[in-house]
Amino acid sequence: MNHRKRPPVDGLQSLRPSKQRRTTFQHSPNEHDGLLSRWKAFGQDFIQLGRETFFGPPKQFDSVIFVSSASPSPPSTPSIPPSIPVPPPFSSRARRRNPPGSMGPPPTPPPRILFPDTSSEASSSRPSTPNRSQLESVLSSYQNTDVIKRNYSNREHIHSSSHKRSVAEARKKDREEMQRKLFELKKSQGFASDFKDFLSYVSYGASLQAASKRGVLSPSPSLTNLRETPLLFELPRPRRHSDADASYSRSELDSQAHFHLQKESFLQRQIEIALKAFKGPKPPLPFVPSLEQLQRKARSRDEAIEQHLRPKRVPLPSSLPVRDDAQVTAFLKRRGVISKYAKEQVSDTDLARLVPGNWLNDEIINFYGALLLGRSEASKENSSQNGAANGVRSGRKNKLLNVHYFSTFFWSKLDREGYEKGRLAKWTKKIDLFSKDVVLIPVNHNNMHWTGAAINFRRKRIESYDSMNMDRISVFKRLRSYLDAEHRNKKKTPFDFTDWVDYTMDDVPMQENGYDCGVFTCQFLESLSRGEETFNFSQKDIPYLRRRMIWEIGNATLWEDS
Repeated sequence: MNHRKRPPVDGLQSLRPSKQRRTTFQHSPNEHDGLLSRWKAFGQDFIQLGRETFFGPPKQFDSVIFVSSASPSPPSTPSIPPSIPVPPPFSSRARRRNPPGSMGPPPTPPPRILFPDTSSEASSSRPSTPNRSQLESVLSSYQNTDVIKRNYSNREHIHSSSHKRSVAEARKKDREEMQRKLFELKKSQGFASDFKDFLSYVSYGASLQAASKRGVLSPSPSLTNLRETPLLFELPRPRRHSDADASYSRSELDSQAHFHLQKESFLQRQIEIALKAFKGPKPPLPFVPSLEQLQRKARSRDEAIEQHLRPKRVPLPSSLPVRDDAQVTAFLKRRGVISKYAKEQVSDTDLARLVPGNWLNDEIINFYGALLLGRSEASKENSSQNGAANGVRSGRKNKLLNVHYFSTFFWSKLDREGYEKGRLAKWTKKIDLFSKDVVLIPVNHNNMHWTGAAINFRRKRIESYDSMNMDRISVFKRLRSYLDAEHRNKKKTPFDFTDWVDYTMDDVPMQENGYDCGVFTCQFLESLSRGEETFNFSQKDIPYLRRRMIWEIGNATLWEDS
């Protein structure tokens, strides 16, 4: 130093910044706490940044605290579990600062322990460093346990619920528009019921279509049993919850989605059928007067021939006579067994199913079929008159056919067990089935729908009459196989199906709700037993026919127009 120069007033500052203090582990608790705080702050910021990036707004997170095992601890302090993950090791530069053989050993990387952040200010400020007692309690709680790893791979998108809700609302709106459109088309084609009955008709048709796709003739335990349903018809509804925001299970949601798809498919098919009717051939142009006169003359001649062959039937009345209607009311008030005929009987609970809005059971249909069979047998024994004692109220102008009636259990055995296993040969042990004019068969499809079938030996055809106009190919197949097996059993030769056809009527009466199929089936069989080729009833006549059937069952005789 030159003693000639004056010393500077202020000390000279170095051009290079001062060397930062080495952050190595020492045995000083202050240095250990400072490093622990920095690691803790870095871990919290990293976790918060990651969750905000991938999973949206921040939530209440757990605090991440690293505790070093280098600090001295009493012998009673529990050891840190080896399963707890540790931060990355120190760099090679830090290891070079303490080479082997130096004054002190290299620092040990501190393990990481998750401390649940229970403070209310955890989201706004960083938590303070826990003391030794807190560390010991957390270490003892995490002894012999693994750190919970959260898997967010299956988390839905944040807008997934709103998107699903909007899609469901749009599809619901489309279904309502399709229902309204089909209702208007049906109204223009003569649909007489209200919109409530139309909705039950749509749901019922969708259920039948779903059953036909799964296999109409195969029994399923999930379908409704007609013998065990309550009197009032109710569509299946989803499980209700006390709160509006409760969610259904996945199986229930899948079942509802499948039912909505079947309803949309049924609506689309019915709309196409209705529009196809509007696109039919246009009416012919008006005739010239000379040709019109010829047509009128020919028409009058044809009507005379038609009236001679098939007399025109009078439309059904709207109600029973006063005396008979009062008798129907009295039958409904009785209790116990109401009526007996042959081997059949009907109780008050069975008769209540003829009240509008209820399905018919086996007892009602079998009792009605026994009346048809008794009327046919009485007409053979005494062709001149058919008294009420033989099951007929008064004579009918047209000829009664020689019919045979199979009970509702015949189809169940034929469908599920077959001819041999079901022992159906015993059903015709005392009769010659092939000498009959018509064989009447009520068909129960999976305990959810009634239809009428017939083996018409006069017309050489197997007939099926369905008030829902569903595809019944399996009915024809089953009856053909039964007819061949019965002929082989009784006649010892195969049945000759030459000129035999499968017959379905184009203008069969259609039901407009989901519970009148049994009444339609009974009326189909009753008209076939009299050799009728057409049916003179429709949906508007069903209330009258229900009360008339109550009168017929209560008096054990069929109603005949004079």
